[in-house]
Amino acid sequence: CELYCQHPDIRVRTDARVTALQETAGGWALQVVGTAQATQLFADKVILCNSADVYEFTQTRHYPVINNRGQVDVYPEAEHSGIKTVICGHGYVLPVSQGQQSIGGSYFVADNSYTAELSRSTLHLQQLQHLYPPLSRAMQTLAPLVRRTASRCITPDRMPLAGSAVSEDGSNLRGLYLNIAHGSHGLTRTPLCAAWVASLINRTPPPIPAAVA
Repeated sequence: CELYCQHPDIRVRTDARVTALQETAGGWALQVVGTAQATQLFADKVILCNSADVYEFTQTRHYPVINNRGQVDVYPEAEHSGIKTVICGHGYVLPVSQGQQSIGGSYFVADNSYTAELSRSTLHLQQLQHLYPPLSRAMQTLAPLVRRTASRCITPDRMPLAGSAVSEDGSNLRGLYLNIAHGSHGLTRTPLCAAWVASLINRTPPPIPAAVA
């Protein structure tokens, strides 16, 4: 990402938050609030890649995004930790990195209590039992070093939203695009979806047939 952002036509702004979008004759005005005073930016094309925060904008508030949360448990390296690849199924386990190993596979909407965290850790070990029983048994004698939770933006049918944005009545929002709701598949889906959105903007051959998209 850092290499791509070195392009002379790309300007990176951090510590800033877009609070509103307004359609103009030439595109879109973005109200930006950051560490400095509030400003406005103008662009003929805007791509929203802000996960469930699309709900913050009136133009995209009608999209049925769900802000699910997930938990990852990080354990110290254990006996049978020497796997060399990610193992996925109902749950997942990652190879050891710097003496630590992560397992996960839970979805939830609410309940961040300590009791709920313990329950999800138990679920992860049960899922791991089906993926790699020896490692699951070894981890049951250990306690997680940390339990991390984060949000995953999904849709009811678990498919991403990528392409031209439309209003609630179905009309096209000219110059506004989406690339969101990738859930747990961001690393695999986002490059293809980004290429699809770029082909719509540049009117170039798409990376996938329109019938598939």
